[in-house]
Amino acid sequence: MKGTVSQEESARDRVRRQRRARKRRKTLRVVLVFALVLGVVGGGYAAGYTYFCNHYYPGTTVSGIDASGMTKDELEQRLVLAVESYAVTASRGSLTIEVAGSDIDLAANKDVAQSLMDDQDVRAWPLGALGGGDKCERGIEYDAKKLDALVTKAVKKYNKTATQPQSASLTLNEATHQFALEAQKPGTALSAKESCKIVRGAVDVLQHSVELGDEALKQPKVTKDSPEAKAALKQANDAFSLQIPLVRGEEELTTIASETLGAWIVANGLVADINKEAASDYVANDLWRYTDYSDDQNAYVVDADALANKISEFVKAGGGDPVEVTYAATPLYLPGAGALNPAEWEADRGRYIDINKTEQVACLYDATGKVLWETPVTTGNEKDGHGTPVGEYDVYDKQTDFMLLGEDKNNDGKPDYERHVDYWMPFFSGIGMHDADWRTVYGGQEHLENGSGGCVNLPKDAAAALFAIAHVGDAVVVHD
Repeated sequence: MKGTVSQEESARDRVRRQRRARKRRKTLRVVLVFALVLGVVGGGYAAGYTYFCNHYYPGTTVSGIDASGMTKDELEQRLVLAVESYAVTASRGSLTIEVAGSDIDLAANKDVAQSLMDDQDVRAWPLGALGGGDKCERGIEYDAKKLDALVTKAVKKYNKTATQPQSASLTLNEATHQFALEAQKPGTALSAKESCKIVRGAVDVLQHSVELGDEALKQPKVTKDSPEAKAALKQANDAFSLQIPLVRGEEELTTIASETLGAWIVANGLVADINKEAASDYVANDLWRYTDYSDDQNAYVVDADALANKISEFVKAGGGDPVEVTYAATPLYLPGAGALNPAEWEADRGRYIDINKTEQVACLYDATGKVLWETPVTTGNEKDGHGTPVGEYDVYDKQTDFMLLGEDKNNDGKPDYERHVDYWMPFFSGIGMHDADWRTVYGGQEHLENGSGGCVNLPKDAAAALFAIAHVGDAVVVHD
């Protein structure tokens, strides 16, 4: 039995010794492999370290030049060569902008080559070798102001024939008397600022050509969906409900009702405005009844154009304080100081122009009976049957620089006379009041045999004075 046990123990020991031997051999192989790898890696790292001490990492660019693997000296030479032959062309449609490097004092910045090399962390070259190079635009220097001036000049010339963009604007629906927003419209005009930015970007990377794309276009200042446009739309539509109180000092004269004002409102870009001509006509032909007044020295006539401008500002502002009426002061025209013996004022007529054929005198009364204007006149020739017709009329027009045309009684196809007048104020079927520079005598009995063809002739200064204070709509009473 003992012999058998010893043999078994001996076999187990032999197996253990074999296992330990195999383990030692395996460990030795691992150590040898590791030592070999370490040697290779160490040698490779050292080699890479040595290389990248003098060469740029892959992915390194300087002002658009690929400097991957270059040495400092190679990069410096490449920059100098690139600058010597550089020119850029920027274009869009018919526009071509050519800029040579010499135009903008372009020069190579060779210092950047050393700076990039100094900044390169060679210890981490394995990471840098994977494309970790810097991207730098400091490889060149140029005068940006000169470049911008060249581009701006070319863009301004191009824009003279280009279409400007249009901001969103108001459009009026005549049927509903409401505004809506019309969308902005692009144009073909270029933004000088954006164009300069694009060309500078091309020069920074020594790009030889660049397209001025849509990003270089001038943009509308206001778009349809902007808060500014929506606010403007609301204010514009609110204008139709505005009323405008008119005052003279502390006295409220009248109010322009929304119905009247609404008929003048028009679109002016993104602002509700008024048709100033229509407003001025209303002021001159209708509103004067509530605004005009006089004292002992002057007649005060509303300045229609000035008041129309104030109404326009009121509407554009969306309302405001009562509007102060603007007047033009005209001295009373009373050459006879009342000695012309005008007809007695008839209170029920209010303001009117009285033409007394017997006395050959005309005068303008205000609504209180004050004489604002009076003058001797010459009415129609009674002998020839052209006497000025008696009756009650209204001034229906006012014109300056007017040509009077006579009838064609001789049937020669031409008017029997043509006479120019500076002031024309008709009141009945082609008959009116006007100056007559061909006449030297007014008043008296001149009209009986040397009168007019039916009009009321006035001295030049009297006609000018009346024209200044008379209104379309003034009543005219002609009597014997």
